[in-house]
Amino acid sequence: MPAQDASRHRLAKAAARPQDGVKGGRAVRNLFRNAFVPTESEYRANHAGMNTFFGAVLGFVMAGTERLDTVEFAALLLLVSGIVIAILYVSASRSKYIYAGLAVAMTLSLPRVFRPVLDDGESIPQHLMATLIVWTMMSLFVEAVPRRPDEEPVPPPAP
Repeated sequence: MPAQDASRHRLAKAAARPQDGVKGGRAVRNLFRNAFVPTESEYRANHAGMNTFFGAVLGFVMAGTERLDTVEFAALLLLVSGIVIAILYVSASRSKYIYAGLAVAMTLSLPRVFRPVLDDGESIPQHLMATLIVWTMMSLFVEAVPRRPDEEPVPPPAP
């Protein structure tokens, strides 16, 4: 436990301390401290919900590609899927900041890389870059929030 405890944020450590014998205002403060430090399960739920949300937003934004022909759409889809994979790696890898930087760099270079593929008058969807960058930043934010271990389930009362 000490090795795991050393890697946790100080708020998560404080939230995990036993609070036996705490009275009055300290009990309320400890209740709120625990309320605002998510558990591992809440952290995973946050990422799942955020990925679902941004996946839906990305689908809506990609609806603006109806003017692209099949080859152009496939090329854009290939590039965007690489960016999405880098964003998902932010929450799954030890190299979070490297993948976040890669996602942002790929997103910012998307118009320049994709320009030779497009015909005159065509462009990538207007809000595509903003969607991908906000998704990346939100993933980093969720990673930076301290968290605490899941609590042991309370056994059901004996009949």
